[in-house]
Amino acid sequence: MPPPPPGSSTCWSVRDATVRWHGVNELVLEVLRTFHAELAGEEIAMRLELARQLPPVAGHNGQFHEVIINLVDTGIAALRAIKGERRELTVRTEDQKGRSVIFELEDTGPGIDPNRSDRIFDAFTSTKPDGIGLGLAICQRIVERHNGQISVSPAHPHGCIFRVVLPASSRSSSVLTVAKPRRASTPIEEQKGY
Repeated sequence: MPPPPPGSSTCWSVRDATVRWHGVNELVLEVLRTFHAELAGEEIAMRLELARQLPPVAGHNGQFHEVIINLVDTGIAALRAIKGERRELTVRTEDQKGRSVIFELEDTGPGIDPNRSDRIFDAFTSTKPDGIGLGLAICQRIVERHNGQISVSPAHPHGCIFRVVLPASSRSSSVLTVAKPRRASTPIEEQKGY
């Protein structure tokens, strides 16, 4: 996994306590640049389907980076199990009528065991052979702290789709509610429309 992009910080850092407005497309592109060498080395194609215009989302820069990094890393790990087939990650963003912003990451990997899908975001449940099972649990905690939702569903014909929905924000909003951070209890191939 690459280091966080410049200007970001760890997801529980005090330095990251300031709420800011962010463009999801910009956050995605910042993170993907840090994965460029790894994606090329693994011969994984990256497909971008980014909405032309998105409302901003409000929150903590380092925590948003942490979510995207963990999801991309999970997708890459899934694709390592695929031999002799096309290995591709697709990142999508979408505006839900100005009310929310959707970020999706789809992989063409083997998919998630249906018997484990309801526990995929539980701490110490890993999708990786050598994982410790904290990445997706941290993602869920961060997204929910920002009043959003995260889910996973099967992709077709195989693979899975991680979906993050965050409330859209306005720079003119007088009140912004983001849950107070707490200390953790447990340790480009094609681009469309952007």
